[in-house]
Amino acid sequence: MKKRALLYFLIFTFSVFTNAQKSNISWIDARKLCVEGMGWSEGIEDFTRLPGKYKSIVRDEIWDLSRNSTGITIHFKVSGTKRIKAKWTLRMNRKDRPMHHMTEIGISGLDLYVKKNDKWVWMAVGKPTSPYKKQAFSLISNLNASESYELMLYLPLYNGVSKMMIGVDKGASLIVPPASKKKPLVFYGTSIVQGCSASRPGMVFTSMLSREFDIPVINFGFSANGRIEEYFADVMGDIEAKAYFIDCLPNMKSFEENDVKERTLILVRKLKSLQPKTPIILVENAPRWSYFYYDVNQKIFISLRKGLKGAYNELKKEFSDIQYIEGNQLFANSESTVDGVHPTDLGMYYYYETLKRITENLLQRQHYKP
Repeated sequence: MKKRALLYFLIFTFSVFTNAQKSNISWIDARKLCVEGMGWSEGIEDFTRLPGKYKSIVRDEIWDLSRNSTGITIHFKVSGTKRIKAKWTLRMNRKDRPMHHMTEIGISGLDLYVKKNDKWVWMAVGKPTSPYKKQAFSLISNLNASESYELMLYLPLYNGVSKMMIGVDKGASLIVPPASKKKPLVFYGTSIVQGCSASRPGMVFTSMLSREFDIPVINFGFSANGRIEEYFADVMGDIEAKAYFIDCLPNMKSFEENDVKERTLILVRKLKSLQPKTPIILVENAPRWSYFYYDVNQKIFISLRKGLKGAYNELKKEFSDIQYIEGNQLFANSESTVDGVHPTDLGMYYYYETLKRITENLLQRQHYKP
């Protein structure tokens, strides 16, 4: 009886202690913080990438992928807390989103950065531990409560988020910074642009560029569905950007050289009619690093590159601010990919390094100080 009474006492004590801990956390709806990376502030579902007005225009595959939250961030400042916690509800059960070439954190998890000496530095991840939609994780528990922290939380790359809550110690001071007034960089492309196969959300090359230049980024990467479609001129042209990057060749394998050329000419000319002063950068596909790949398959992409380059040669006669990035500049070696196509974190870094040089030159020419 004494043992049983002791057991009940311990269970009760643990329960009270646990509940007390829970009650010491204040939860904030992330929608009340600074949400960036969505492109629109009205007519769009929380933490998604395309507004409702485009649902009947884009293909169903594009619309479904636009529910994924890649590139979307929660920006806030906090002091007086030792802990940062997160609760998020995914749009798909985690168990229903298997990807053999990505981590669970990259697919459905969170990634936290802190600004230190005016530079963004990685701090922690939010691991999705439940096989279902509802997730909860303690991001960090050893902050200095007497210090103030500026934080950026990246949402999942290949799943969506319908609800996002941030937890801090009760009594903590939380400040919502104003949204950036800088025009964003806009990227349209494939699974690589969407973030496959970064190990965590902040490791996508687009997000690296955002942190490097402290500039917003809008990510229109759509896995297997970046096909240089004309209506994306309307989508991108809806956003007043610093530059538009078009990076679709990896998804154009079923198209002919002339198809690529014509689609590019139509898309760019229409986009230029909507945003005539904004530079456009055309990006080739990166080389497929495989010992056996250079026989038949590589010939297809050589043809597609010719189509893109042909469009560029015509467009640069019409517009002075069209640029071109050759694919051989993107990946440095065979360690760059997880499967011959999708970048590892190292491959993402190589991608970032190439686009960093282009972006830096572009911003300098526009008299922009990052």
